[in-house]
Amino acid sequence: MTLTSSNYKNIKILIAEDLPSDALLNEREARKTFQDVSLKIVDSEKEFIKALNEFKPDIVLSDYNMPGFNGLEALKITEAMSPSTPVIIVTGSVNEETAVECMRAGANNYVLKEQLRRLGPALQHALEEKQTKEAHLKAQQDLIESEQRYRLLFDLSPIGVILQNENGFIINVLST
Repeated sequence: MTLTSSNYKNIKILIAEDLPSDALLNEREARKTFQDVSLKIVDSEKEFIKALNEFKPDIVLSDYNMPGFNGLEALKITEAMSPSTPVIIVTGSVNEETAVECMRAGANNYVLKEQLRRLGPALQHALEEKQTKEAHLKAQQDLIESEQRYRLLFDLSPIGVILQNENGFIINVLST
């Protein structure tokens, strides 16, 4: 399913960018993709951490190079504080090694400022991946809880129980 403003409401985007003009370009591209979007722009590590805690973004856009702070640090902080939040590095650096380093570190995407029109599709893809990841984690948690309930019922049974599969093989035995 492709996310649009009609099926994904109030997307919160945290932008870590030291140049106001670049932050506005990021905002413009985000608003082209999603009409219902809230943005928070920060330019320091301290503001970034505060925004992660208070603003609770759905996605992070981070410049790679900022004075005293960079995209890899933003990525590491995001992974530690909000592991399901995708991070897209938006940078003027055309260095392929930097892009590979960011992707290996866990960035969801790497968009060059000269190719900012790619930001909209990158945002959509990152949010779709986030939904898929969250659904997978919920399914895993539901399975663990179901297994725990099953195990508890099995363990608390007042009578002996033999559990067989469809071929008659014994899977589990409980004797009182």
